[in-house]
Amino acid sequence: MTAVFASKLDRIHETLSLCFQTSHVALSHMIAQCAKRPVYCVGSGGSVVVAEFLAQCRAQLGFAMSSSVTPMAFALERSDPAASNWFFSASGENQDIQAAFEHGLRGAPEDLYVLTNARGGTLARLALEHGGTCFVSPVADEKDGFLATHSVVSSTLSLVLASDRLAGRADPEMRHAQLRNCIEQHLGADARARLADRLGAALHCDTIVLLYDPQMAAAATLIETSAREAGLCSVQRTDFRNFAHGRHV
Repeated sequence: MTAVFASKLDRIHETLSLCFQTSHVALSHMIAQCAKRPVYCVGSGGSVVVAEFLAQCRAQLGFAMSSSVTPMAFALERSDPAASNWFFSASGENQDIQAAFEHGLRGAPEDLYVLTNARGGTLARLALEHGGTCFVSPVADEKDGFLATHSVVSSTLSLVLASDRLAGRADPEMRHAQLRNCIEQHLGADARARLADRLGAALHCDTIVLLYDPQMAAAATLIETSAREAGLCSVQRTDFRNFAHGRHV
């Protein structure tokens, strides 16, 4: 792990604290507004992870179908005019997500929702100017680098806390402690060192076959995109059904 990436993860606890201090009532309301309608979850890069995670949250809440798509797929293949549209971007400065949002404006502006980490970003401004709804999830370090760290943790944690409200959880202090301990268990310096020792051999492979539970699709996407963007190796994703049929042996 590079020193830059490690230093980003060393400050994750600061982003956690900011999220726990933020009210998620507005985000809960945004999610609830689309409960009975299909949703396009639009994102690229690290934001694909957040898009897939919203889809998983909606499924767990028993909401209508969700489709996680890239900005290009949204612009070329969107076929349900009754669907609501969610756009995800850490900075809001990527041209692809801005173009997707502008494409969404051809429908009803009230059906456009934005989750970003940059209050002053272009995507947030577009939502404000055109009648969309925007929620800003706070980060302690606004510059992630080429691997998403604070942005993904902040955005997914905000979706968890907002979904908790919709599911009727009324124990915020206990829940915050549980989530903080869970994240520290996996992203703390000692935990990262142990995991690096266990996975070091994977760096000598040309391809990693990533076998995942469908409910962990967002995590699988995170591993896949990170490995590719860091230039470690290629990743071939498969679920248990395909793997059991021997198609990846």
